[in-house]
Amino acid sequence: MTIGWGNFGFIWGKRIFTMLIRQSRFTHYLIEKNQVFTVSVPLTDDFKKALVICGTKSGRNTDKYKEAAITAAPAQTVDAPIILGCGLHIECLVVDRRTMGPDAFDAELAKKCYADDDWHTYYARLITAAYIEK
Repeated sequence: MTIGWGNFGFIWGKRIFTMLIRQSRFTHYLIEKNQVFTVSVPLTDDFKKALVICGTKSGRNTDKYKEAAITAAPAQTVDAPIILGCGLHIECLVVDRRTMGPDAFDAELAKKCYADDDWHTYYARLITAAYIEK
């Protein structure tokens, strides 16, 4: 999945990566099932085409690795793949999750951003490894 809503911080005395994923996304299903996640950040422009493919197609019915010509490789600390060649890799374990909903959300923003009731789940993840690929 190509993500745009993510943040790094220091919470609970730990290195944490937070992000939001809509409940309808296949990535949401995978994270709920496995409770681990990796973030591979391309450090060159070589991944522009792959980012478009991964950001517009679902892994439910598309082999993104094949279509985007990207290669999975084992992570160092979690049982989820990294994308070989990206350069920067962050490995995470889910430590908190919150399902967003209308009762605790601004009504105008909800109408604008969640009219279809496809709310995000907010995840806080403990960063178990962060490294530059050689």
